[in-house]
Amino acid sequence: MSRRINVLVFPCGSEIGLEVHAALRQAKDVRLHGASSVDDHGGFAYRRYRRIDADTRRGDLVDALNALIREWDIDLVVPAHDSVIPLLASQRERLLAPAAVPDAETAALCRDKRLTHARLRPLGIVPADAGAPGCAYPVFAKPAIGQAAWAPNGSTTRPATGSCWKAPSPT
Repeated sequence: MSRRINVLVFPCGSEIGLEVHAALRQAKDVRLHGASSVDDHGGFAYRRYRRIDADTRRGDLVDALNALIREWDIDLVVPAHDSVIPLLASQRERLLAPAAVPDAETAALCRDKRLTHARLRPLGIVPADAGAPGCAYPVFAKPAIGQAAWAPNGSTTRPATGSCWKAPSPT
């Protein structure tokens, strides 16, 4: 019998982390391990789970993952959140196990909508920017990096009928 592959999913309680668990939990050659930096559903789904006090913003995530890689003899790290992919791609030399990530340039390009649009615009497949909106409908914008949508006034709720956001004049 061949050795099982030890796979570490981080953050395992994200929607992606739970989908990875659902896809691989019955695979006979895979042993899933989960870690998260916040208390979430990962602790319920993953039999081998650890909450770690590290995240992408503080710069200590690779060290915390390396500690788990050593302890659990991890063969592959699967990032389960968009912010983890570019970090692991740029730190692949420091990570003690391979990560399922593209090269650092591709990861950065895919994470930032502005970079993606700039790269694809010459191909003619990127829609034109909306420019300054009129008052016929509310406008919501997606952040260049991250998820969710927001109204120009910072609200996450639909503005009242008749309200309008005017784009600032270019300087």
